[in-house]
Amino acid sequence: MAGGGFVAQGGGRQYEGEVTAFVMMTCFVAAFGGLIFGYDIGISAITFGTTGVGELSKGEANFVLFLICAYVAAFAWSWGPLGWLVPSEICPLEIRSAGTAINVIVNMSFTFLIGQFFLTMLCHLKFGLFWFFGGWVVVMTIFIYFFLPETKNVPIEEINRVWKSHWFWGKYIPDDAVIGDRPSKSVDV
Repeated sequence: MAGGGFVAQGGGRQYEGEVTAFVMMTCFVAAFGGLIFGYDIGISAITFGTTGVGELSKGEANFVLFLICAYVAAFAWSWGPLGWLVPSEICPLEIRSAGTAINVIVNMSFTFLIGQFFLTMLCHLKFGLFWFFGGWVVVMTIFIYFFLPETKNVPIEEINRVWKSHWFWGKYIPDDAVIGDRPSKSVDV
């Protein structure tokens, strides 16, 4: 979790999310994918196809293992911890405990569902399961880029102002939810 916290304090969550999404998708496509840019580079797709029967050489197996580890490292460095960090920052103080509770229940519910259906999906989709999860990485990246405002260095008391000024979410925040103007810094002489 330390990696995600470090990334969150860097240049902003959106940039790191986009970079690690690129790393994650590259690893997925190279290890499990199919045709991209006209070249068939999906090691597992070439070897196992839709039957799931085939053999990998030691070098190919090591390469696939490296790509899986790179994917997990990219996830652990960015998306994983940010699923817990961002919801704790985007809720105003008045609803923070309820927002965190909703985040926990949704997170645990989807973890349960993935755990229950992963093997069944793997048996039916074969390498397509990795395209399925890769597609969700793309969806997450697009959502973060367009719909999550940057909250770096924003005090929790001003979070409603950030949401109100957002191009999409602003129409859902009532005007009276934004309290006062930003205090100006004054120096007593």
